[in-house]
Amino acid sequence: MELFHTVSSRGTHLYTMGVSSVRTAFILSLVCLDVFTARSADARLPFKPARGRGRVNHRQTGCQLGDVNYRLQATWNPTLEPLGPMYCVHCKCRPVIKKGELRPHGKVHCRSIKRECPRLTCRDAYTPPKSCCKVCPGTVTTTTSKNTKLPAIFSPKMNDRKEETSQGQLFTALLLGQTLYHPKQTRAVARGHFILSPATINYAIHYKGIRKPKTIRFTDEKGRVFFEQAVHNVAMFSHQICGVWRNVPSIYINYLQQGKLHFIVATDGHKDGLLGGAIGPHQALQLEAFSSLLVSDNADGNGGVAMVTLGQDGHSLNFNILFRGLLTPSDGAVARIIFSKNSNIIKEIGIKVSNKDKEIRDVWSKLTPAQSKQLARGKITLRIVTSSGRKLEGKITPKMSCSTFQAVLSGRDALKPHNTFSAGSAILYLQNNGNINYQIRLTGIKSEITSITIEGAPNKRDRRRRVTKMTGDYKADNTESLDGWANGTYTKPNAREIFLLLRQQLYVNVATRNNPISELRGHITELSYHGHLARHIGHPIVMSGSSLQPPVQSGIAGHVWFNVDLTCSLHYEIIIGGLTQRNLADFSVVLNETTSGRPFSVILKRFYNNKALGVMGDLPEDFFYNLNFGNTNIKLTSKQYPNGAIGSNVTVPNQCYSKTSRRNNADILEDMENNQIEDDRYKKCSVDGSLYDDGESWVPKSVKTCATCSCHRGKTICHPTVCPPLSCKRQVKLPGECCPSCQGRGKQPAGKCFFQGDKRNHSVGTIWYPYVAPFGYSTCAICSCVPGKNEYNCSRIRCPRLNCPGQEVRLRGTDCCKVCQKLPEINSNVPAVISNVQQDGPKKGACLFAGKKYDNLQEWNPLTLFGAVKCVTCKCRNGKAKCKRLRCKKLHCKRKTRPSGSCCRVCADGKRGRDRKDRRKKNRKRKNKHRKNQ
Repeated sequence: MELFHTVSSRGTHLYTMGVSSVRTAFILSLVCLDVFTARSADARLPFKPARGRGRVNHRQTGCQLGDVNYRLQATWNPTLEPLGPMYCVHCKCRPVIKKGELRPHGKVHCRSIKRECPRLTCRDAYTPPKSCCKVCPGTVTTTTSKNTKLPAIFSPKMNDRKEETSQGQLFTALLLGQTLYHPKQTRAVARGHFILSPATINYAIHYKGIRKPKTIRFTDEKGRVFFEQAVHNVAMFSHQICGVWRNVPSIYINYLQQGKLHFIVATDGHKDGLLGGAIGPHQALQLEAFSSLLVSDNADGNGGVAMVTLGQDGHSLNFNILFRGLLTPSDGAVARIIFSKNSNIIKEIGIKVSNKDKEIRDVWSKLTPAQSKQLARGKITLRIVTSSGRKLEGKITPKMSCSTFQAVLSGRDALKPHNTFSAGSAILYLQNNGNINYQIRLTGIKSEITSITIEGAPNKRDRRRRVTKMTGDYKADNTESLDGWANGTYTKPNAREIFLLLRQQLYVNVATRNNPISELRGHITELSYHGHLARHIGHPIVMSGSSLQPPVQSGIAGHVWFNVDLTCSLHYEIIIGGLTQRNLADFSVVLNETTSGRPFSVILKRFYNNKALGVMGDLPEDFFYNLNFGNTNIKLTSKQYPNGAIGSNVTVPNQCYSKTSRRNNADILEDMENNQIEDDRYKKCSVDGSLYDDGESWVPKSVKTCATCSCHRGKTICHPTVCPPLSCKRQVKLPGECCPSCQGRGKQPAGKCFFQGDKRNHSVGTIWYPYVAPFGYSTCAICSCVPGKNEYNCSRIRCPRLNCPGQEVRLRGTDCCKVCQKLPEINSNVPAVISNVQQDGPKKGACLFAGKKYDNLQEWNPLTLFGAVKCVTCKCRNGKAKCKRLRCKKLHCKRKTRPSGSCCRVCADGKRGRDRKDRRKKNRKRKNKHRKNQ
């Protein structure tokens, strides 16, 4: 088929030759795709923008093709359901630049590559899978196109990240109200740290004066959004916004390096942005150890930031101050820089300035030891005062950048390297008051611990600068083991020690009685925030040789974070100690489980600077089940250590081995717009060494009597076989059958059929009730085998016709058929007798709901296949049934829990959150309003 496409001012015209009806429908459906195409001759394809097809998300950048968004400069093969990918069409999202400015929305350029296919001389050419061009047999083919659509959800199944290969390029931004495209009058001020690594931007925003930041945006100078992200608070990083922009198009990286990329912080009250500013490099970022947010004394949208570095001698401070709106033409030639503690001036420096200056640089020399400690603990205030009296002021604190500090403690990294069974892991956090919180885990310890210290590297005389000793904080797990924890806080650092920590020049050293100098040692390094919440949930899993069976004395160590997200993808971050990058190339990390009958393993082999970071998707349910219950282990293997050099058991709580059942609210809810009934998550059942899914039935191995079991919400329910009544006199129970059958005088037909419900083989000529999990045997139907076929036939029991209007009743709720029963006559002079018989006849004002009748004003909980929905109440009123879900009270506490049997969540601490305070505020407002009216 030949296809031609032309574009004119009047529209798009398609010309086809030899097109079948299927192909015609195929081409016409392409026209409906939501795509903008280039109008060059090599891009003449049947794509046309669709109009009026839903709302476009204007915050989403890149290109829109149908319902899929692609990032700028991405390439892909368009997909047309149900035919699949079009491998002969290559599309690319091209950036759009108008008047020298980059636009957030790109333009899709699609072209056909069919004419670019080489001419072949062989007669038996064929088209390989996922290819466009035919090839001759024996030709090696490669696929050049790849799908890079956004959001990239675990494609490929394992997504390795390189974002922490190095420190990367550093950038900063002063974020003020006056530096927005539409300036704001505010006293709020913020400062941004940005780290650019391959295709990734890590950002950390330290702010002051903002109550609840909601979103952040990367934009151009006019506020056109390139990337937007919601703010997620991390408890340990107060007054900070932490996040990552991944898969950054190269054109945006060029904008960043040219200083054209801006950053905006928005709130509920200022949805278009409260603070903003340009992102750029600065020479002070590499050595910065302390900083200060400088707030204006007026709500004029101005402010500043001070970047402070420690001199090489350790007794001087170099400071760079960036500011806006401080100096006016009326200001004199000198500004004063004042350092104070508790309003007492410690140091005052005069600096020559002009009203064109936006930065001040100077040095505070001869810093005393006491001043060094006060600086490290955030007790010194910096103030800039001009001759006109305008000022900026803020406290100097250690640099806040959402980072985590870690160290893997191994024997090979000890001062005297050696192989050992033991290993350790240290996690440290730097607080804005200078405190250093630490958590240290040691495993495989064979002799008494004599010291645990944070110290510097040995000097030429083999002496080490000791920062703090943490031996007193070490607590063993129990009296029979030397393994344990050292948790605590170092509260007395000085400026030099903070500087060494941020410069990654400190170590954790562990000494024991057998190795009094160094049993384990690890280098403290900084990990940039990357959105992986597992770092901030708990301590990583320690990998050691002592955790293997049999134990291995390798001297290597490692620790690993695991986390399962809401999409059931497994995030991992692994750091290895005791091996160089060169040696680590020979090792692989294997995550495996062997308890589900089929061993399942995942190999993680890509390491960068002793780290492996990524995401695994499409993992089986059994794997998540074993991960939840600790039946999974991780090992570091190589040719020298085929069974593992180090390893550990892995437990990651998750719900991905469960199944969720939901019922459509339209069946029972009137207010279905914001109310959804969510049943509990159903777990699997483990019986006699076998694992069964929820709703699955089986014949028990350990039960000799006739019964069928099923799994319901993690509980095993077994029902004894119920046999249907027989009308014949000659009843015989055949071998392997649980119920008798009628035996005729002639030869009985042979054969059996398998019924999926009760998992049994039934003989031809027998009848049985079908088993429906988890409810048991249904007596309203009869099943039998079809002679000559391995098939069965089930039919519902026919109920006899009744001729007793108003007297049709079911004697029991489980009965399939109604019967006639004369109801007692009610005498007007005698109180009415309420019958225990379920009457199906209508009553005045009664309601028919889900096949059942309810009296007027009667209330009930609707029934689903899984029981009553306790959190939904229905009521019959004048013949109409209305159902509503219980309204739960809004909670303001951070930790919430749902008590057993309760419909609503409550605060975990038993308090009422801010409800009481909110009521007090409302009462005060009412009283004030009442007083004003009087």
